[in-house]
Amino acid sequence: MTGECGGSDLLQRITVRPFGTDRALASVTLPTVRLAGLWARRDAAGKVKLTAPMIAGGGGREYPAFALQPGFAERIAEAADVVWKRATAAERGRY
Repeated sequence: MTGECGGSDLLQRITVRPFGTDRALASVTLPTVRLAGLWARRDAAGKVKLTAPMIAGGGGREYPAFALQPGFAERIAEAADVVWKRATAAERGRY
């Protein structure tokens, strides 16, 4: 199930594809860029945490493809949580 949400002037669109109850794949569209492949997961308290996709670096190490400023990452996580809950509720309503 894909949930979408129009955001503020900064967060134009968030798409969440749940994989089970505690993991989801999220994409965020900003005015000039689309951040795809964010992994969203719920911790034990139910709070959503985001992880950027990893890319190969030198010496066999992996690094995040991009970094989000802490306050901005929290805004995206909160919006992803809202969309995720809507998608889950819609899916439960169907079956």
